[in-house]
Amino acid sequence: MSRHRVRLRLNGARIFPIALGLLLGLSPLRSEGKNTYIRESVSLLSRETIMPEILPAKGKTVEQNQPPEGAQNQALDAANQTVSAIMYAHLAEASDLYTKANPAPKDRHSYLENAVDGALSFAVKDEAQRKEYDHLGTEFLKTAALFSRGKIGVATTLVTYGLDKASPDDTPMQRAADFTLGAVKGQSIKMLFGAVSRNYSFAPTKGVFMGIAARDADIVFDRQTFTDPLKTADRLKAETINPQAWLFDAAVFGAAEGAFSGVNKAMGGRLVQNPLASGMVMGGSFGMVNGGSGEIMRQQAEGKPIDWTKVVQKGMIDGGVGVLGAGAGLKFSSTQAHASVERMLAKPAEKVSNTLERWHIGRTTQAREFVVVDGKEALDKFTARHEGAATLNVREVKRVLGVEKFGDIKSLFVQRFGEGQPGIRPAANAADILATCFPEKLTAAERAKHVFPTAKGTIWLETSEAGRLKLATGKTPWEHRNYNPIGKIVRLDGHMITMNVMGPLEIGSVHDPENPKYKDAWNNYDGELARAKKLSADAVSTDVWWGAVEPKPGQFQFKYYDILSSKIASQGLKWVPILSLHECGGNVGDTANVPIPMWIWSKLQSSIGSSNPDAGKFKSEQGNVSSEYVDFWATKHALPFYRNVFTEFQNHFAGKAPIIAEINVSLGPAGELRYPSYNYHDQGSGWPTRGALQAYSDLARESLKTFAIEKYGSEEAAKQAWGEKYGTAIEPPKNAEDFYASGDYRNTQYGKDFFDWYSKSLQQHGNQVLSSALDVFGSKGSAFAGIDLGAKIPGVHWRMGYWENGNIVFTGRQAELSAGLISTGKEDWNEAGGYGYRPLLSVFKDLQTKSPFSRVVPHFTALELPDGQDGAIAQSLPNSLAKWVGKEANNQGLIIKGENALAGTLYDKAAWERMAHLLKGWGDNPNDGFYNGLTFLRMSDVLASEVARQQFAEILARVRPAPSETAKQAQ
Repeated sequence: MSRHRVRLRLNGARIFPIALGLLLGLSPLRSEGKNTYIRESVSLLSRETIMPEILPAKGKTVEQNQPPEGAQNQALDAANQTVSAIMYAHLAEASDLYTKANPAPKDRHSYLENAVDGALSFAVKDEAQRKEYDHLGTEFLKTAALFSRGKIGVATTLVTYGLDKASPDDTPMQRAADFTLGAVKGQSIKMLFGAVSRNYSFAPTKGVFMGIAARDADIVFDRQTFTDPLKTADRLKAETINPQAWLFDAAVFGAAEGAFSGVNKAMGGRLVQNPLASGMVMGGSFGMVNGGSGEIMRQQAEGKPIDWTKVVQKGMIDGGVGVLGAGAGLKFSSTQAHASVERMLAKPAEKVSNTLERWHIGRTTQAREFVVVDGKEALDKFTARHEGAATLNVREVKRVLGVEKFGDIKSLFVQRFGEGQPGIRPAANAADILATCFPEKLTAAERAKHVFPTAKGTIWLETSEAGRLKLATGKTPWEHRNYNPIGKIVRLDGHMITMNVMGPLEIGSVHDPENPKYKDAWNNYDGELARAKKLSADAVSTDVWWGAVEPKPGQFQFKYYDILSSKIASQGLKWVPILSLHECGGNVGDTANVPIPMWIWSKLQSSIGSSNPDAGKFKSEQGNVSSEYVDFWATKHALPFYRNVFTEFQNHFAGKAPIIAEINVSLGPAGELRYPSYNYHDQGSGWPTRGALQAYSDLARESLKTFAIEKYGSEEAAKQAWGEKYGTAIEPPKNAEDFYASGDYRNTQYGKDFFDWYSKSLQQHGNQVLSSALDVFGSKGSAFAGIDLGAKIPGVHWRMGYWENGNIVFTGRQAELSAGLISTGKEDWNEAGGYGYRPLLSVFKDLQTKSPFSRVVPHFTALELPDGQDGAIAQSLPNSLAKWVGKEANNQGLIIKGENALAGTLYDKAAWERMAHLLKGWGDNPNDGFYNGLTFLRMSDVLASEVARQQFAEILARVRPAPSETAKQAQ
C-alpha cells in the first residue's frame, strides 16, 4: 500500500505566478460558457496547486511499495478528475443559486463607510464633499489595519476589511458572505505583500507585484466572482496585464525607496531606525499605487486617453492617506513591526548585516518550545541563579495548522556556559538535548546534541508559570519575527571569560581624522589591531568623547568613530565603545585633551535657574570647581543631554550592533563612578591623601538640607540630632580637615548622616544615568538590545589599612569616603556587609531587572596591585579590596569584570598572576575566582611586552575551553 506524506507548505515564489496565470485565464482551457469556465479553472487549480502538494516532493526518496511513474500519473489523473468534478459541481450550483437569490443592490454602503460618514457628518455638511472624505477615511482605516502587526494586526485586518465589504442594506446571509469575503481579502493582501517582499528585493519589481496583488484581491474577493465569473476574469485580465499601471507602480516604489535611501544616507543611517518613518514610506507608496492605478483604470474604462496629471494627483492624495494610515497602524501595534518594515524596504543597512554574517558575527535567530514534564524545581533554582545547571525531562511543542503536537519525552540539560568552570559539566553526557550559550565553542559531540547546533553566541531561555520553556538564539529573542513571549527571560551564559584591550585615547585627531598627516598613526593602529587579533584578544575598548562628537548642541559628528570601529571590525575583533561623558586630560595616563562640551554649562545654568555660570559644576572643600564631569546633584538637568548622546549613538551605529561586545557608560571623572576627590583642580588631594570632599555646590547644599529634613522632620530636629558642634546650620563640614582628623566623620551622628547622604547621592546619580542608558539601549525593539552595558567602579585602595598578624586593621578608609564609595553609619565594613560596598553594588543589581535583554556589568579597577603597595605611607590594600568587591558582586548575582590601574604593571609577571587568580575558572575550585573578564590598559603596552604577551596566552589557555577541530572549523 502506497503511503504519501501531505505537505502543507506553500512557496510564495512558485504559487504566486501559477495563481496569477489561473486568475487571468491565460491557460489553453478558455471557454465561452460559464460552467465550462468553472470546470476548467478548477481542473487547472487542482492539477497545478493541490495534487502536487499531496504527492511526494521531487528529489525525495520513493518508498519501495510506491507504484511506478506510469501508474502514479494515472492515479494523479484520476484524482484530478475526482477533485475537479466535486469542486465544479459545488461551485456551479452555488453560482446559479447566488445569482438568482442575491442580486446586488444598486446603491449600497458598507458598515465601514456608514461609520466614517456618520463621524464626518458633524463636521462636513456637503454630501458630495463628504462622500470623497468617506472614501479617504475608509482607506485610512484599511491601511492602518494592514500595517498593524502581531495578533492585533491580524484581528484588525479581518474586522476592518470585513466591515468594508458587508452592508446593512443586504440580507443577513449576504452580510455574512460579504464579511467573510472582505476578511479573506484583507488577510490575503497582507500575506501576498509578505510573499512579494520576501521574494523580490528590486523596488520597481516589488511595486508592480504589490500593485497586482492589491488590484487582483479587490476583484477576486467579491460577490461577482460567484455571480458572473466571466466578467471577473475580464476585469482580472484588464487590470493585471496593464502596462500603464505597471509603469506607474514601478515608478512610485522606485522613487519612494530611492528617496528614502538617499535621506537615510544623508542622516547617517538614522532614518531607517525609526519604525514610523520606515512604515510610513511603505504606506505612502501603497496608497499612491492604489489611488493612481485606480484612476488609470477609471479613465481606461471610460475610453479616455490617460491624463497623467490626474493620475498623479489622485495618487498623491491616496498616498498621503497611506502615510497617515501606516503610521497609525504601526503606532497602534507592537514594536516588532519595525523588523517587518525593514525587510520590506530592503534597506541599505542590510548589506552591512549580510557582510557581518559572512564574518560569522551576524545574527541567526531560531526558537524552540518545550513542556516541562519533570524538573520544574531544578529549573526554578537555575533561573534564580541559585544553581549553574539543571536537568529536566521535556516534550517539544510543535504547531501544525495551529494545532499543538507534543514530541516524545527527552532529557534536557541547561548550563550557564563559562560560569565557574571552563567546560560543560559531566551531567550533560547523559542528556538527550543540551542548551548553553556559545555552541560554537563546544566539541563536535556536544554540538551534535545542542538545541541549536549551528548557532553562535547567545542563547536565551524563557520560562512560564504554566511549566513551559522556550529556547531562542540571537541578540534578543525578538529577532525571531514570530516569537511570542511566555514569561521570564534569562541568558544562558554565565559569561565567557573575556580578554579585552584598551585602545589609545586618540589616534591622530578626533576632530580631523582624515587629515593625511595622520596616515602613519592610523597605519600603526591597523598593525596593532592585527597583532591583538593574533594574540586572541576578544575586543578593543575605545573612548567615544562627548566633547568630540557633539561640539554644538544637537549636532553630532561620528566620522572619527566610523573609521575607528570599521578598522576594529575588519580585523575580526569586537568593539567596546565607552560613551565618555567626562573630560579627557588631567588623569593618570592621559595623553590627550578633550573637554566635555563647553556649551553644557550654560544649558545647565539655564535649566537650574541660577545666576552662577558654574551652577552645574562640582565645588570642593577648597572652594574650587571641577569641569571634568557634571555635578551629580545636577544629573537630572543633564540627563536629557546624556540621553540624546545615547540615542544618537545607537541610531548612527545600529548597523554595527553585531560587532559591539559591550557599551560602557561613563559615570564620573575618568569614566568611573566616583566624585572628583583626587583630581587636579584641588591642591594636595591626589594619591595617597584622603582626597577632598566635593559637596559644596549650591545644589549639593540644597540636597543635604532636604535629606536632613526628610530624615528628622524639620531643620531644628536635625540640628538637635547633630549637636552643638555641627548643629548650628545644615551644611557640609566647615572644616573638612578637622572633621576627618578628629574622627567625627565616624563617631558623630552628623558624620554618619553626612556620608550616608554623600554616598547615596552618588548611587542615585549612577542609577539615573544607567537607567536612561537601559531605556535607550536595552528596550524591546532597540538596535542594541541584548548588548551588555558596563560601568567602572574605581579601586581607591589607599588610606585603607594594613596587615597585622594575619588580620587587616583599618585606619579610616578616608580616600574611599571622599570618593563617595562607602559610608560610616551602617557598621558594614565587614564580610557580611561586603566591606562597605554592598549599597554601591546594589545599584547594579537593582538595574538587572530593568531590561530583560541587556545586563549591567560593573568593572573594577586595580586588580594587578599587591597589598602594601608603596609602603606604610599609602596604607594600601588593592588585592584585598579587589577580592572583597568581586565576592560581594558574586553574592548579589552580578557578573563583574576588572582592569589594571597602571599600564606599567603589564611588564611585571607577578601583576599578571594576581589578575589571573581573581578570574573565574583559573583555580581548581570553581569558587576561587570572582571576575568574568579583564580589560588591559593599554593595547600598545600588551603588545610591546614579551611578558604581557606570554601571560595573556597563558590566561586564555587556562580559563577558556579549547574547541575541538570540528568546532574550530565551524568558526
